[in-house]
Amino acid sequence: MFVQRSITECYFSAVCIHYLTFKYFDIDMTEAARRDYLLDGCFAFQDYAITHWSDHLSSVIKEGPQ
Repeated sequence: MFVQRSITECYFSAVCIHYLTFKYFDIDMTEAARRDYLLDGCFAFQDYAITHWSDHLSSVIKEGPQ
């Protein structure tokens, strides 16, 4: 058994996009709430998700259906 790259890339793209919809990215959040989420480590995956969701999706599109 092996890992299919396109399935993994699709999964990571979905994880990144889903993460970016979490409640702690709400534009109407108070500064106090944002600070609490920051201190809880909720933004640890933010840079990666913002930077790479499209890379993962592009890889799936380039590989095509399998």
